[in-house]
Amino acid sequence: MRIYYLGDATLCIMDPGSELETLDAGLSKMPSSGSTQVLVRRDTGAVASLPSSSLDDARQTERSLKCLQSQLKQQVCVARALSTSSALRQQPTLSSLPQEVRAYVEEKQRICQPSTVHVCDGSDAENSHLLDLMLKSGSIVPLPKYRNCYLARTDPADVARVESRTFISTERREDTIPTPKEGVKGTLGNWMSPSDLQKALDERFPGCMKGRTMYVIPFSMGPLGSPLGKIGIQLTDSPYVVASMRIMTRMGADVLKALGNNGFIKCLHSVGQPLPMASEWNEPLLCL
Repeated sequence: MRIYYLGDATLCIMDPGSELETLDAGLSKMPSSGSTQVLVRRDTGAVASLPSSSLDDARQTERSLKCLQSQLKQQVCVARALSTSSALRQQPTLSSLPQEVRAYVEEKQRICQPSTVHVCDGSDAENSHLLDLMLKSGSIVPLPKYRNCYLARTDPADVARVESRTFISTERREDTIPTPKEGVKGTLGNWMSPSDLQKALDERFPGCMKGRTMYVIPFSMGPLGSPLGKIGIQLTDSPYVVASMRIMTRMGADVLKALGNNGFIKCLHSVGQPLPMASEWNEPLLCL
């Protein structure tokens, strides 16, 4: 039996091959006499016994455990980084992409000018790597009440899916939105001609990913192989978008296998902040 009398301290348990877990225990029921054992299991399988017979001893135990917690966290971070980097070396490459996908990626690579291109496989290792990047930059903060739960704040000047800034581009306006009376502004969407859309893209995207990584995200809306499913290729320089697409869609290497040489939806996104930035920008605030 293991009994934890640690007050507000956090006891760290490390099992071989597992990530760090934490337990909180109350100090109010600490016995006034007798011996209490606090057991800490390391990755070697050894068990350490820390005797405590008084409140002062418990406080000393608490400080020792906090020190151990810090050391274990560092070991976990190093182990995760090593396993992640090893897994990421096995990612799909540009040369392995279907011909039409590769042509699309290379075209946007020439325009957006990213420093590197990463083809996403949707793996757990890749997701952990992206979460670590965002944690280090302050883009996300962990919410302690739930596992694998994070808070991401967006820039107030850049909010996704604002209706006034959302346009649909088709050859014919009437294919997209109802045609209002002359002089009346419609309220059911915004239309843009393909020529105007191309002009807007030409103004905004050249060099927009300088200094950043372009992520190639193969995704499927709906089950793979479904007649109602739609496969697309999303290009972005935002790790947050990659992590979100992994949640919202079926994303990764299996999508590329299912796609083959068939057609796909082309998606392009950028935070619009090439590095080094010409003006000050609050990096922790996400641009969507």
